[in-house]
Amino acid sequence: MDWVPVLSQTKSLIQVTFGDKEGAKKTQENFVRQCPVISQVTSAVQAAKGDQQGARDTQKQFVQVLSGFTDSIPVVGHVKGGIHYACGDKDGGDRAMKSSSHTTVVMGAGVGGFMVAGPVGAVGAGTAAGVAMDGITTGVEYAVSKEFKPEGVLRPIKDPKNPGLWVDSVAGVIGDGVAGLGAGKLANAKFNPSVVDGFTDKISTPATGAEKLAGQLKDLKKGNVSDVLMGDPVIWEGKTAVMTDMAKSQTQTAMIDAVCKEGSFTRNAITEKMKAKKLKRKNKLGVLEDQKSEKISSSDDEDQAPTEDLDIIECESECKINS
Repeated sequence: MDWVPVLSQTKSLIQVTFGDKEGAKKTQENFVRQCPVISQVTSAVQAAKGDQQGARDTQKQFVQVLSGFTDSIPVVGHVKGGIHYACGDKDGGDRAMKSSSHTTVVMGAGVGGFMVAGPVGAVGAGTAAGVAMDGITTGVEYAVSKEFKPEGVLRPIKDPKNPGLWVDSVAGVIGDGVAGLGAGKLANAKFNPSVVDGFTDKISTPATGAEKLAGQLKDLKKGNVSDVLMGDPVIWEGKTAVMTDMAKSQTQTAMIDAVCKEGSFTRNAITEKMKAKKLKRKNKLGVLEDQKSEKISSSDDEDQAPTEDLDIIECESECKINS
């Protein structure tokens, strides 16, 4: 994490606080040589001062950071590791394989955790999977080389008095939790199309849709909730909530129960609002029917009247959506 802005400075501050001044200095040296953009500026300054070797070393460190980031990408890291092995670079192959496998397990656990317990489950599962993976990797490495080399978040075990290692370990745990959450959200959006960016656009089944839409609409006004329950589009925070015709007939009762369960509305308030809207809609339709009859009776071209009526209805619909 030495190359990450803010995190690097936080790490140095903790190292200084616990008396590791040399470690804090080394962290900032790594930062100026590894952070994107800043490392390029550092290299340019070194070259301008005639320190060509220093400039080359800075570029090498930056490339190593990019290589490490690539190693952590599932599949990509595995392919990269295979290339390292093919070129005779066993150490590079091991690093890529361990890193990419770690991320793969964390993301897989995050998906499973999200499906079971939502975002909290994804974070918990991702974090636990990361620690477990580091433990397994450490154990396998010891079995092969007979040398104890703790991996990832377990690295402080070998040098518990090193504050920098503890900071890296905590950052690794947090990173695994974030990766698990991200993977869980992506998978949920893919396999559950009723949820897009945390907002329910369409409700497909009473079992899953009612609770989800109720949670998203708990801050809406009663009028907007009744609109959604009746199948009318509602614009909220730049997104559209709408129930399909099939879902409307299947889930209206379940939706009312779910919304009321949130505690923001009462059944009477919502049902009364729905009745009022139905009556208002019926009256509007009656006016449209009267206008239709007048146009048909007064028009010599009967083929033209239905088209004009459709325009009126479409206008009504657009007004509802934009209101």
